[in-house]
Amino acid sequence: MATTLIQVLAVSVAALMMAPSTMGQSNCKLNGLGDCFMWQEITDCINGYFAPGNPNAACNTVGARCCQSYDGVDYQREMTERQSDADGLCTAANGNCRHFSNYCAGNYNGNAAHCAGYPARQCCV
Repeated sequence: MATTLIQVLAVSVAALMMAPSTMGQSNCKLNGLGDCFMWQEITDCINGYFAPGNPNAACNTVGARCCQSYDGVDYQREMTERQSDADGLCTAANGNCRHFSNYCAGNYNGNAAHCAGYPARQCCV
């Protein structure tokens, strides 16, 4: 099962890295904070999205949000946490752990024991 989680994460992160950001320059990108993506489509923003209304992280397309930059250390941490027993509890509840600022078509269950790592990682079911 861990191999399946790794494969899913690798595909998800690769898709995020290859996903086209919203067209044109934005404050998000110009200020070096991250890149703009369609929030309801890209749900694997590892460090989370900036809250709407932050002028320094503004995107120039309706529905887009600024995904905070991340590096190899952040990626490795996410890979480790997704393989943990705590994340397995979320998976067993038919959910997946992600930063709570990512879009969740269901609800975040609020159970901190269901996801490893920092408190902002929550279980979307």
